[in-house]
Amino acid sequence: MPKGPNEVGGRLLQAFQNVGITSKKEISERLGFKSENAIYKVLSGDRELSFDSLRRFAKATGRSSHWLLTGEEEFKLEPGQIPVYFGEYEQQKIAELAIKSGRSVQAQVRTIVLEELKKLGLVATQVESNVIFYGEPVRSVELPLLGWIAAGEPIHLVTEDQTVRVPDFMMKPGKRHFVLH
Repeated sequence: MPKGPNEVGGRLLQAFQNVGITSKKEISERLGFKSENAIYKVLSGDRELSFDSLRRFAKATGRSSHWLLTGEEEFKLEPGQIPVYFGEYEQQKIAELAIKSGRSVQAQVRTIVLEELKKLGLVATQVESNVIFYGEPVRSVELPLLGWIAAGEPIHLVTEDQTVRVPDFMMKPGKRHFVLH
């Protein structure tokens, strides 16, 4: 006996019905499937939708892939957040890695992504840093720290025997530079 739609499949059918598409054949075509049989696999949970199919779903129905996959209404991403959906197997493997490393699942995913981006030469990161530098590494120049200044009343400069590293793009060619704290 064939199973009915799973949760994702039920939302998929609902979204297409809301825009007047009820034929499984037409739904298959809208999702970019080569055969109508594929939609039955999605509805039963035996097949996951690809990123392209999720994009086609959103375009055809006006609903987000986030809603389709989670049933939750739209959400706003914080700067730096990217929605990533993993299948059950991937979630299990990442959770196992996170437990072994003593990290949260989010931290484990971030580590995996950063490692892959480093391998591709797309980012350079500092150890134990939440800062990611895109593109070429930033070159720095060591400048003397000449002392402290106060906001308001002027005070005399007292030279300190210290230096500070400053990104080289802040320097003007042919000029002498120093740092005040």
